Amino acid sequence: MFSEKIEAQDFAVRLLKSHIQKKRLAHTYLFTGQKQSGKEEAAIAFARALNCQKERYFESCNCDSCRKAEAGNHPDLHILGEDLKVKTLKIEEVRNVIAGAALKPYEAKYKVFVLLEAGRLSPEASSAFLKTLEEPPEHTVFILTVETKARLLDTIQSRGFEVRFRPLGVDGSEVDEIVSGIRGKRWEDYFEELNKSPKDELRGTLAGLMEHFRKRMESPVIEDPYPYVRALDYLLDAQGSLDENANQKLLLSRLAMGFKKIGIPEA
Repeated sequence: MFSEKIEAQDFAVRLLKSHIQKKRLAHTYLFTGQKQSGKEEAAIAFARALNCQKERYFESCNCDSCRKAEAGNHPDLHILGEDLKVKTLKIEEVRNVIAGAALKPYEAKYKVFVLLEAGRLSPEASSAFLKTLEEPPEHTVFILTVETKARLLDTIQSRGFEVRFRPLGVDGSEVDEIVSGIRGKRWEDYFEELNKSPKDELRGTLAGLMEHFRKRMESPVIEDPYPYVRALDYLLDAQGSLDENANQKLLLSRLAMGFKKIGIPEA
């Protein structure tokens, strides 16, 4: 693996590997998740994996393509927005991407463009970029990272395959404490109690619930992991809404209704 962060995002990595192996690639990927979730590292690792000549996906490799990607001089791998201190990605930068995307790959199978923190795209840049996504050139893959897809135009959201990255840094004792607080309660009562929590504390609780459901989903005694996959979707949506300053009581109410709908047990 390239980093501990990527290794911790095992579900996302398995999904991306399967897309390559089964040749079911999307033209546009949206890597969503909080800062420090490893989505940026995963985006670059996925970009490298797409053209790996030895099919060593998300692993160290010394093939010619991976060596060039590692050195930052691969002619078919382009990374935009590496300076995360820049607040706005302007239309001039996007026009360079559009011009490059119109060309065939120079030496690799795919021409890959990675846009880091794409929520920084200016309105003009977003509109210009959308035209390319509507009719993507053949053999071209775009990878956009963003904390929540709500920061992108709806029309860009609809054209991208979303890969969600769970929050990292939640230790076992925190998860155990959260699970202990759930036992014997209905979800609507539990989430009503959480409405009194400060935003930072609530964010940590949601992250702990994600870790709990991820472990449940991967447990060999769980016959059907689908409800837990859906629960993770609900929690990630709630995290994104929280980051967008949505009404806290409303998003928790939606969580309770969602969990009840998919039949998630309290513990």
